[in-house]
Amino acid sequence: MKNFILSLLIFNSFASYSQKGKTSFELEEIINKYYKTWQARNIKENIKYCTNSFIWIDSGDMMTLESIKLLLRKNNPFTERNDTIRTRLFRIKGNTGFLYYFHQRTTKEDSIVRNVYWIESAVFQKLKGEWKIELIHSTEINHW
Repeated sequence: MKNFILSLLIFNSFASYSQKGKTSFELEEIINKYYKTWQARNIKENIKYCTNSFIWIDSGDMMTLESIKLLLRKNNPFTERNDTIRTRLFRIKGNTGFLYYFHQRTTKEDSIVRNVYWIESAVFQKLKGEWKIELIHSTEINHW
């Protein structure tokens, strides 16, 4: 009986870990897809990953969906853009998710390559079975 209970506890912890890994992957995938919409300047795709009350705080400046739409409509000065996300921590509680990560954006304009680094956190809400970004908080850093 003791071995049975121990086996059940071990199995339960693996099942729980597996679920957490899947959810972490879902949140990372949404963030990665969200940043890809910036390269494509695709407003429709960009807002589909966000809640209606989405807010982005970047080094103290606050942007809403409306201000982001305006930014995406401007001419894109970059010929190439690549975003790299390195997740450091995530948490899920009910229909709310939190992701803490490092973000590197590499851009190329003509022959000039520029790297910008941020430490970011994102809050997600699960709405109608889908994770949506509620808030992104970014702080630019020198490197990571």
